[in-house]
Amino acid sequence: MLILQCAAPCRVTVGAWGEVALATGIHLYVGSARRAWQARIRRHLTVTKKRRWHIDYLLAAPEMSVVSVQLTLEDRECRTAQALASLPGVTLPGRRIGASDCRCPGHFLRMEAPLPVIEATLHGWGFAPLEES
Repeated sequence: MLILQCAAPCRVTVGAWGEVALATGIHLYVGSARRAWQARIRRHLTVTKKRRWHIDYLLAAPEMSVVSVQLTLEDRECRTAQALASLPGVTLPGRRIGASDCRCPGHFLRMEAPLPVIEATLHGWGFAPLEES
């Protein structure tokens, strides 16, 4: 999972999905990266790259930056996105973003809660921050 900070309101065209309005604040991108997850995360953190996944378009916005990467060994991408979406103060900036390979409403969410509350919630669900190497 990528925890992102949107520094200012902006609009981003996300591939074929079209334009998405992003509000200032914390956003979460829930993914699985089951195979070669280290390489996938490295790729997401790289600035210059071919845009392949929805997150590539979102991270191309100068207003958007990665605050932290949260990991779990369990394969529960959809369950996590659905659980997050059910929390108070959580919205989906765009339908189905990050969820083109499943039936979820979306795996990209905006949260009203402050970052420490979000991180504590994720920790309680078995997520841990990726340590910088």
